[in-house]
Formats: sequence, structure tokens, C-alpha cells
Amino acid sequence: MTENSTYEELEKRIQKLESVDKRLQEELAIYRTLIGTLNEGVMLTDLKGKCLFCNKQHAKILGYDNTEELIGSDGFKFIAPEDQEKAQEDIKRIFKDGYSNSTIIKVVKKDGSIISTDHSTAVMKDEDGNPTGFMTAMRDITERKQAEDALRESEQKFRIITKFTNDSEYWVNPEGELLY
Repeated sequence: MTENSTYEELEKRIQKLESVDKRLQEELAIYRTLIGTLNEGVMLTDLKGKCLFCNKQHAKILGYDNTEELIGSDGFKFIAPEDQEKAQEDIKRIFKDGYSNSTIIKVVKKDGSIISTDHSTAVMKDEDGNPTGFMTAMRDITERKQAEDALRESEQKFRIITKFTNDSEYWVNPEGELLY
């Protein structure tokens, strides 16, 4: 009787483990799909910044054709020289707070061009709470930054013109509403 109980208990444990494994595989498939379809680049690194994983969008943002070119590379080498110190300060803040939201960092693409990116980074931890690496999501905001700069320049020119215009001036839209 003991042999049958043990066998039945083992059968139940195996079935339970198979069920858990199936759920984990399903969840893994969901996460892979999620990471693969994001518009943001996602990169996982170890504590020294070595790239362990990145999605296709991350490679695309940096000008690479595939993710394999980035695996094993130093994630900090992509940070533009003028933002290296800023990135190091951000890492200190991430260790202290566990994450950082929306840090603007300039990065160097494969072709050497520099783009502006918006980074959000979190510390990854093991089951004991010890830091194991970083997960970073980034998006290319170069066009947005260029538009902001152009708007700022246009506003500055407008201020100069209005400041040094001696005449009274007002602007009206086609509906007759006062604009300025």
C-alpha cells in the first residue's frame, strides 16, 4: 500500500509540476510577444552594463540590423561622451531608489550619429533582493527635441521682433478673434 501511495503522490506532483511548467511557458510567450511588439527599445544588462538581452526595437534605435550584434556589448559605450557623467549619476540614483523615470540621454548609433533618447531604468533583483542587473526601456525622441528647439528659437525671434517694434500691433485670425 505504501508503494501505491508513493507512486500516486509522485504522479500528482508530476502532474502539478507539468501544469506549472505549462503556465510558465504560456506566460513566457506573452512576455516575449509584449517585449517584441513594444515601440520602446528594451535592454537587460548585468551590473557592469554588459548587454544580456535586447529587443529588436532597441537594436533598430541604435542602428543595428539584429539583436545579436548587441548581446555581450557594454551598454555604456552607446552613451554619448557628453552624457557619460549624467548616466553615471543616474545609475547611482537607480541603485538608491530602485528605478529612474524619463532620463534624457544622448546615445551614439552604429553609424556614429547621435540621437536623443528617453530612458527609464529599474534594478533587477534576485529572490533574496540582491541587485543582479538593470532593465532599461528607451525611445528615440530626436525629432521631438528638434521640434522643441525649433519652437524655442522661433519664440525667441518673435520676442525680439515684438520687443523692438515701436508700432502698435495686433493679430486677428480669420474668425476675427484677437490672437496677439
